[in-house]
Amino acid sequence: MMREAKPIKMVVSDLDGTLLDESRFISDDAVRLIDHLKKQNIGFTFITGRPYTAVKKFETRANITLPIVTCNGAEIIHGGNSIFQKSMPLEPLRNIMLTAMQMDSTVLFYHNGVEYALSETPWVRERQHRGTPYPLPDLTKSFWATQEAEKVTIINDSLNAEFSSKLPASRIAEDYTVCCYGNSGCEITSKGMNKGEGLKKLSAILGVCLDNILAIGDSENDIEMFQTAGVSAAVSNATDTAKQNADFICSRPRTNGVIEAITHFCLIQRDTK
Repeated sequence: MMREAKPIKMVVSDLDGTLLDESRFISDDAVRLIDHLKKQNIGFTFITGRPYTAVKKFETRANITLPIVTCNGAEIIHGGNSIFQKSMPLEPLRNIMLTAMQMDSTVLFYHNGVEYALSETPWVRERQHRGTPYPLPDLTKSFWATQEAEKVTIINDSLNAEFSSKLPASRIAEDYTVCCYGNSGCEITSKGMNKGEGLKKLSAILGVCLDNILAIGDSENDIEMFQTAGVSAAVSNATDTAKQNADFICSRPRTNGVIEAITHFCLIQRDTK
Protein backbone atom coordinates (compact mmCIF):
# COMPACT_ATOMS: atom_id res chain seq x y z
CA MET A 1 0.00 0.00 0.00
CA MET A 2 1.37 3.41 -0.98
CA ARG A 3 2.44 5.71 1.81
CA GLU A 4 0.61 9.01 2.16
CA ALA A 5 2.39 11.38 -0.20
CA LYS A 6 3.75 14.66 1.19
CA PRO A 7 4.31 17.74 -0.98
CA ILE A 8 7.36 17.01 -3.12
CA LYS A 9 10.24 19.47 -2.75
CA MET A 10 12.93 17.40 -4.48
CA VAL A 11 13.12 14.59 -7.04
CA VAL A 12 16.05 12.18 -7.19
CA SER A 13 16.46 9.80 -10.12
CA ASP A 14 18.67 6.90 -11.04
CA LEU A 15 20.32 7.15 -14.46
CA ASP A 16 20.86 3.78 -16.19
CA GLY A 17 17.57 2.07 -16.94
CA THR A 18 15.68 5.03 -15.50
CA LEU A 19 16.26 8.60 -16.66
CA LEU A 20 18.43 7.52 -19.61
CA ASP A 21 16.66 6.07 -22.64
CA GLU A 22 17.85 2.97 -24.49
CA SER A 23 20.46 5.08 -26.28
CA ARG A 24 21.69 6.36 -22.89
CA PHE A 25 20.40 9.84 -23.62
CA ILE A 26 18.23 12.32 -21.67
CA SER A 27 15.41 13.49 -23.91
CA ASP A 28 14.51 17.09 -24.61
CA ASP A 29 11.15 16.49 -22.91
CA ALA A 30 12.91 15.35 -19.74
CA VAL A 31 15.22 18.40 -19.76
CA ARG A 32 12.26 20.73 -20.19
CA LEU A 33 10.41 19.03 -17.32
CA ILE A 34 13.45 19.32 -15.04
CA ASP A 35 13.66 23.04 -15.86
CA HIS A 36 9.94 23.35 -15.12
CA LEU A 37 10.45 21.72 -11.72
CA LYS A 38 13.04 24.35 -10.86
CA LYS A 39 10.55 27.09 -11.69
CA GLN A 40 8.15 25.39 -9.27
CA ASN A 41 10.90 25.43 -6.59
CA ILE A 42 11.25 21.64 -6.77
CA GLY A 43 14.86 20.45 -6.90
CA PHE A 44 16.11 17.66 -9.15
CA THR A 45 19.29 15.61 -9.05
CA PHE A 46 20.76 12.16 -9.71
CA ILE A 47 21.47 9.27 -7.36
CA THR A 48 23.47 6.76 -9.36
CA GLY A 49 25.86 3.87 -9.12
CA ARG A 50 28.08 5.55 -11.69
CA PRO A 51 31.21 7.41 -10.61
CA TYR A 52 31.19 11.13 -11.26
CA THR A 53 33.46 10.78 -14.31
CA ALA A 54 30.58 8.95 -16.02
CA VAL A 55 27.95 11.44 -14.84
CA LYS A 56 29.36 14.85 -15.79
CA LYS A 57 27.91 14.88 -19.31
CA PHE A 58 24.43 14.17 -17.93
CA GLU A 59 24.88 16.84 -15.27
CA THR A 60 25.52 19.34 -18.06
CA ARG A 61 22.72 18.00 -20.26
CA ALA A 62 20.06 18.30 -17.53
CA ASN A 63 21.44 21.55 -16.04
CA ILE A 64 21.87 19.96 -12.62
CA THR A 65 22.94 22.47 -9.96
CA LEU A 66 22.28 20.42 -6.81
CA PRO A 67 24.77 17.91 -5.35
CA ILE A 68 24.83 14.53 -7.11
CA VAL A 69 25.04 11.23 -5.22
CA THR A 70 27.42 8.86 -7.03
CA CYS A 71 29.02 5.44 -6.49
CA ASN A 72 25.85 4.09 -4.87
CA GLY A 73 26.12 6.64 -2.07
CA ALA A 74 29.87 6.49 -1.46
CA GLU A 75 30.51 9.96 -2.88
CA ILE A 76 28.55 13.20 -3.23
CA ILE A 77 29.73 15.77 -5.75
CA HIS A 78 28.73 19.43 -5.96
CA GLY A 79 30.06 21.75 -8.60
CA GLY A 80 32.64 19.16 -9.60
CA ASN A 81 34.01 18.91 -6.05
CA SER A 82 33.62 16.03 -3.60
CA ILE A 83 31.68 17.10 -0.50
CA PHE A 84 31.36 13.59 0.93
CA GLN A 85 33.48 10.51 0.31
CA LYS A 86 33.59 7.07 1.92
CA SER A 87 36.57 5.00 0.78
CA MET A 88 37.46 1.37 1.48
CA PRO A 89 40.73 -0.63 1.34
CA LEU A 90 41.20 -2.94 -1.64
CA GLU A 91 43.46 -5.48 0.11
CA PRO A 92 40.54 -7.57 1.50
CA LEU A 93 39.03 -7.58 -2.01
CA ARG A 94 42.22 -8.65 -3.76
CA ASN A 95 41.37 -12.35 -4.21
CA ILE A 96 37.88 -11.66 -5.49
CA MET A 97 39.07 -8.95 -7.88
CA LEU A 98 41.90 -11.11 -9.24
CA THR A 99 39.63 -14.15 -9.56
CA ALA A 100 37.14 -12.06 -11.54
CA MET A 101 39.95 -10.77 -13.77
CA GLN A 102 41.16 -14.33 -14.42
CA MET A 103 37.61 -15.20 -15.47
CA ASP A 104 37.92 -12.54 -18.21
CA SER A 105 35.67 -10.13 -16.33
CA THR A 106 36.19 -6.38 -16.41
CA VAL A 107 37.28 -5.19 -12.96
CA LEU A 108 37.14 -1.45 -12.27
CA PHE A 109 37.73 0.66 -9.19
CA TYR A 110 37.11 4.36 -8.66
CA HIS A 111 39.12 6.65 -6.39
CA ASN A 112 39.50 10.42 -6.10
CA GLY A 113 37.94 11.22 -9.45
CA VAL A 114 39.63 8.50 -11.53
CA GLU A 115 38.24 5.13 -12.62
CA TYR A 116 40.91 2.46 -13.10
CA ALA A 117 40.81 -0.98 -14.74
CA LEU A 118 42.79 -3.99 -13.53
CA SER A 119 43.27 -5.21 -17.10
CA GLU A 120 42.56 -4.16 -20.67
CA THR A 121 39.46 -6.16 -21.57
CA PRO A 122 37.38 -5.68 -24.73
CA TRP A 123 34.94 -3.63 -22.59
CA VAL A 124 37.77 -1.32 -21.54
CA ARG A 125 39.24 -1.07 -25.04
CA GLU A 126 35.86 -0.13 -26.52
CA ARG A 127 35.46 2.75 -24.07
CA GLN A 128 39.05 3.85 -24.48
CA HIS A 129 38.36 4.01 -28.21
CA ARG A 130 35.44 6.35 -27.43
CA GLY A 131 37.81 8.60 -25.51
CA THR A 132 37.34 7.45 -21.90
CA PRO A 133 40.69 6.68 -20.24
CA TYR A 134 40.97 3.74 -17.85
CA PRO A 135 44.47 3.78 -16.30
CA LEU A 136 45.96 0.35 -15.57
CA PRO A 137 47.70 0.23 -12.16
CA ASP A 138 50.80 -1.82 -11.44
CA LEU A 139 49.40 -4.66 -9.33
CA THR A 140 52.27 -4.85 -6.86
CA LYS A 141 52.11 -5.91 -3.24
CA SER A 142 52.41 -2.25 -2.29
CA PHE A 143 49.43 -1.37 -4.49
CA TRP A 144 47.16 -3.85 -2.73
CA ALA A 145 48.40 -2.82 0.70
CA THR A 146 47.75 0.90 0.24
CA GLN A 147 45.11 1.41 -2.47
CA GLU A 148 41.62 2.59 -1.52
CA ALA A 149 38.47 3.05 -3.59
CA GLU A 150 35.00 4.47 -3.28
CA LYS A 151 33.59 1.69 -5.46
CA VAL A 152 34.61 -1.55 -7.17
CA THR A 153 32.70 -2.74 -10.22
CA ILE A 154 32.96 -6.26 -11.65
CA ILE A 155 31.42 -6.81 -15.08
CA ASN A 156 31.00 -10.41 -16.22
CA ASP A 157 31.69 -9.68 -19.90
CA SER A 158 31.32 -13.24 -21.12
CA LEU A 159 28.39 -14.05 -18.80
CA ASN A 160 30.45 -16.95 -17.48
CA ALA A 161 28.05 -19.31 -15.74
CA GLU A 162 30.60 -19.93 -12.97
CA PHE A 163 30.77 -16.25 -12.08
CA SER A 164 28.10 -16.25 -9.38
CA SER A 165 29.39 -19.40 -7.69
CA LYS A 166 33.02 -18.28 -7.66
CA LEU A 167 32.26 -14.75 -6.49
CA PRO A 168 29.46 -15.16 -3.92
CA ALA A 169 28.48 -11.94 -2.21
CA SER A 170 28.43 -13.75 1.15
CA ARG A 171 32.24 -13.86 1.19
CA ILE A 172 32.50 -10.13 1.66
CA ALA A 173 29.00 -9.08 2.71
CA GLU A 174 30.02 -8.73 6.36
CA ASP A 175 32.59 -6.05 5.54
CA TYR A 176 31.19 -4.42 2.39
CA THR A 177 27.93 -3.55 0.69
CA VAL A 178 27.52 -5.77 -2.37
CA CYS A 179 24.86 -5.35 -5.04
CA CYS A 180 24.77 -8.17 -7.60
CA TYR A 181 22.99 -8.05 -10.94
CA GLY A 182 22.19 -11.67 -11.62
CA ASN A 183 25.08 -13.23 -13.50
CA SER A 184 26.17 -9.99 -15.17
CA GLY A 185 28.30 -8.55 -12.38
CA CYS A 186 28.30 -6.71 -9.09
CA GLU A 187 29.15 -3.42 -7.39
CA ILE A 188 30.97 -3.18 -4.06
CA THR A 189 31.09 -0.21 -1.70
CA SER A 190 31.98 0.35 1.95
CA LYS A 191 29.77 -1.34 4.52
CA GLY A 192 26.57 0.62 4.96
CA MET A 193 27.03 2.66 1.80
CA ASN A 194 24.02 2.51 -0.51
CA LYS A 195 21.69 4.91 -2.28
CA GLY A 196 19.46 5.14 0.79
CA GLU A 197 22.34 6.34 2.95
CA GLY A 198 23.40 8.67 0.16
CA LEU A 199 19.89 10.12 0.08
CA LYS A 200 19.95 10.68 3.85
CA LYS A 201 23.21 12.61 3.57
CA LEU A 202 21.89 14.63 0.62
CA SER A 203 18.72 15.42 2.58
CA ALA A 204 20.78 16.68 5.51
CA ILE A 205 23.10 18.74 3.28
CA LEU A 206 20.21 20.47 1.53
CA GLY A 207 17.85 20.67 4.49
CA VAL A 208 15.08 18.89 2.61
CA CYS A 209 12.98 16.49 4.68
CA LEU A 210 13.05 12.90 3.40
CA ASP A 211 9.23 12.86 3.48
CA ASN A 212 9.25 15.53 0.78
CA ILE A 213 11.47 13.61 -1.65
CA LEU A 214 10.37 11.52 -4.65
CA ALA A 215 12.87 8.80 -5.66
CA ILE A 216 12.68 7.11 -9.07
CA GLY A 217 14.62 3.98 -10.10
CA ASP A 218 14.61 0.58 -11.74
CA SER A 219 16.92 -1.90 -10.04
CA GLU A 220 18.08 -3.65 -6.87
CA ASN A 221 20.51 -0.91 -5.95
CA ASP A 222 17.57 1.53 -5.82
CA ILE A 223 15.66 -0.36 -3.12
CA GLU A 224 17.27 1.36 -0.10
CA MET A 225 16.60 4.70 -1.82
CA PHE A 226 12.95 3.70 -2.31
CA GLN A 227 12.65 2.79 1.35
CA THR A 228 14.24 6.06 2.49
CA ALA A 229 12.38 8.59 0.33
CA GLY A 230 8.94 9.89 1.23
CA VAL A 231 7.54 8.34 -1.95
CA SER A 232 9.10 6.13 -4.61
CA ALA A 233 8.37 5.18 -8.20
CA ALA A 234 9.67 2.33 -10.33
CA VAL A 235 9.68 2.73 -14.10
CA SER A 236 7.85 -0.01 -16.01
CA ASN A 237 11.09 -1.73 -17.10
CA ALA A 238 12.22 -2.07 -13.47
CA THR A 239 13.06 -5.45 -11.99
CA ASP A 240 10.32 -7.29 -10.11
CA THR A 241 12.17 -6.77 -6.84
CA ALA A 242 12.42 -3.03 -7.39
CA LYS A 243 8.72 -2.83 -8.25
CA GLN A 244 7.82 -4.72 -5.08
CA ASN A 245 9.59 -2.05 -3.02
CA ALA A 246 8.17 0.98 -4.85
CA ASP A 247 5.07 2.95 -3.89
CA PHE A 248 4.12 3.63 -7.50
CA ILE A 249 4.78 1.64 -10.69
CA CYS A 250 4.93 3.69 -13.86
CA SER A 251 3.11 2.48 -16.96
CA ARG A 252 5.99 3.64 -19.14
CA PRO A 253 9.69 2.72 -19.22
CA ARG A 254 12.88 4.69 -18.66
CA THR A 255 12.79 8.41 -19.48
CA ASN A 256 9.04 8.43 -20.15
CA GLY A 257 8.44 6.65 -16.87
CA VAL A 258 10.38 9.34 -15.02
CA ILE A 259 8.29 12.01 -16.75
CA GLU A 260 5.14 10.10 -15.77
CA ALA A 261 6.14 9.85 -12.10
CA ILE A 262 7.15 13.51 -11.87
CA THR A 263 3.93 14.60 -13.57
CA HIS A 264 1.85 12.45 -11.21
CA PHE A 265 3.50 13.39 -7.92
CA CYS A 266 4.82 16.89 -8.55
CA LEU A 267 2.45 18.50 -11.03
CA ILE A 268 -0.98 16.81 -11.11
CA GLN A 269 -1.23 16.32 -7.33
CA ARG A 270 -0.01 19.88 -6.71
CA ASP A 271 -2.54 21.30 -9.20
CA THR A 272 -5.44 19.42 -7.58
CA LYS A 273 -4.76 20.73 -4.08
